[in-house]
Amino acid sequence: MVKKLRAYLSRNQKLSRPRQGSNNVTSLPRQLLSKLNPREEDDAYLKIMHWFFSYPVREIGLTELSRHLKIAKTTANRIVAKLAKEGFLKIEIIGNLWRISQDLSHEYNVVWKIPYNLHLVYQSGIINEIRKVFLNPRAIILFGSYRKGDDTEKSDIDIAVEVLEEKDLEIIHLGMIPQLGYRSNVPVNIHIFSRNKINLNLFANIANGIILEGFLEVRL
Repeated sequence: MVKKLRAYLSRNQKLSRPRQGSNNVTSLPRQLLSKLNPREEDDAYLKIMHWFFSYPVREIGLTELSRHLKIAKTTANRIVAKLAKEGFLKIEIIGNLWRISQDLSHEYNVVWKIPYNLHLVYQSGIINEIRKVFLNPRAIILFGSYRKGDDTEKSDIDIAVEVLEEKDLEIIHLGMIPQLGYRSNVPVNIHIFSRNKINLNLFANIANGIILEGFLEVRL
């Protein structure tokens, strides 16, 4: 069954790549977008925010950012300035150059990044493949850094699968999702567990995750 999941990851080379001109991922509140017109700037706002969600510890110049995201430099300038005013981005000016970075403590990393991560995980199709391999799992849970919103480009996706049979914890290093948002080759780990045979500290971590499917019983 593990071979099936790994084969799925290897043959899907275009998972979760944002389509150019698409803003149908994690919607921002209308009050944030109402001042950004036309539609091009709405898209640019999301693209820049999502890029920094994907690379939260990286500094980048304005020219490089606009080239990566294929948006006009003047548009990127306006959106970066807006996000800096909102406190999400920081701008360091060195001569004529901008060095743009993210404020890791900003609330957008919780309020908007976690739903964005959740969207990418569902969009990748990995949940459907897990469902095919583990028949009738009690629960499928996203936990760890992708659940908390403090993931970086070096983070693994951790998914727990509670099974009916009694078995010790098994961690399967599944392989890589070739494309997940703006990230490439994202590692996926599957943690297979039985409720009665798991370390309580690990279970507490899993219980604080997001249930993707099923029901997780938490007994006191």
